[in-house]
Amino acid sequence: MKMELRKEEEIGFRQKLYRICLADNKKKREERLKKFSELKSKQEVNGTSETVASSRTIACVGFSGKVKGVAEVQSYMNDNHENVVEVKVDKEKTFITFGDQRSADRFLGLAYVKFKGAYIHRKYGE
Repeated sequence: MKMELRKEEEIGFRQKLYRICLADNKKKREERLKKFSELKSKQEVNGTSETVASSRTIACVGFSGKVKGVAEVQSYMNDNHENVVEVKVDKEKTFITFGDQRSADRFLGLAYVKFKGAYIHRKYGE
């Protein structure tokens, strides 16, 4: 695949022009897939079990000081996050169950979660 440019010497950033072909794109995609699969296998070897990583329940710490009842957490979660099925409040931990794995992963992958000014710390629950 060859592309001719008009007045190539007048283009100030011609070194930054990136020409990509379909073969290069496929090669990069295969490399990313290989790297992702290696990373996933390393996590399994290091003790991260598949059942914990595929849990739809997220354990949260930080709601306890700011919440007055389960209904308050439930309404916050329904208003701000998708597919919330159940909320259980323990003494210090709050367990949030999502309808599907994708929603749980998206909630866990957020940069941060705040509830009434307090940061909520999240991890996969039992």
